[in-house]
Amino acid sequence: MNNLNSVILEGQLVRNPQAKTDRKGNMVCLFTLATERRFVRKHEEQQDVSYFDVEVSSHCAEFCAAVLEKDSGVRVMGRLREMTWVDGGGKKQSRLWIVGEHVERKELKSLVTSS
Repeated sequence: MNNLNSVILEGQLVRNPQAKTDRKGNMVCLFTLATERRFVRKHEEQQDVSYFDVEVSSHCAEFCAAVLEKDSGVRVMGRLREMTWVDGGGKKQSRLWIVGEHVERKELKSLVTSS
């Protein structure tokens, strides 16, 4: 039985996406997504920014490589993937990233308040 492994993120690309071909000859596109969370703590507005590496393949990779660029707003739906290994010094290492299965370009709208 499969366990649930699902992620939905919205944010902005921090640099232009990088397209490449994997060992099997399939197109892969890599980008880093910044997400921002604003909140109030002790009557002061705070900001928390997190960065996520995203990897997409196939037609989704072609779309991302052709349409996205630095500062593009996107919504990514996918799953988490982890790789673990032992480095040359015997220390256990790991890397976690998002495998994007669906990517939408999102127009960024500024928040307007009326007084």
